[in-house]
Amino acid sequence: EGISVEVGKGFYANNNEIISLEGMSIDALDGIDLSCNQLTDLRGAPLTLKGSLILDHNNLESLNGAPRVVGGTLDCSFNKLKVLKGAPDIVSGSFDCCGNELVSLEGVPREVGWNFNCSNNRLENLEGAPVKVGGDFKCLRNPLKSLKGKSEIIGGNFVHAEIIQNSMIIPQIER
Repeated sequence: EGISVEVGKGFYANNNEIISLEGMSIDALDGIDLSCNQLTDLRGAPLTLKGSLILDHNNLESLNGAPRVVGGTLDCSFNKLKVLKGAPDIVSGSFDCCGNELVSLEGVPREVGWNFNCSNNRLENLEGAPVKVGGDFKCLRNPLKSLKGKSEIIGGNFVHAEIIQNSMIIPQIER
């Protein structure tokens, strides 16, 4: 049967074998940590979350069912995501989708309040990237052929890799 949790602070259920959020009702002021579980999608997640949603090291293949608004950080790094359709519309903190199998940034929030990290994926360009990133934009270790689609407004550094003729990859930082 379902689980209903209403907590004043955070809800921490990391390092378990949770496979689904369906039937769960979680209202946590400071956020939810479901890292290191067996989730494949986010059906059953709350529509709005005041704090952060930490989902790294699961088996996520989709962000379908993700909250539409995340008041803190959304970390969906080190999963099996190929696309980000279903990602929240608004992420007030950082958005971290590094270490997946992404071939496109289509579906990411239009604005990310703090840092955006899409490093360690299979991106060839940055089309679909957020229009505005309040902090750093990191896209290291991708087979980028173009920076087309890069965010229009970046409040911090733009960190990417430039491929040199002898195949050395040298990090580039732009302000």
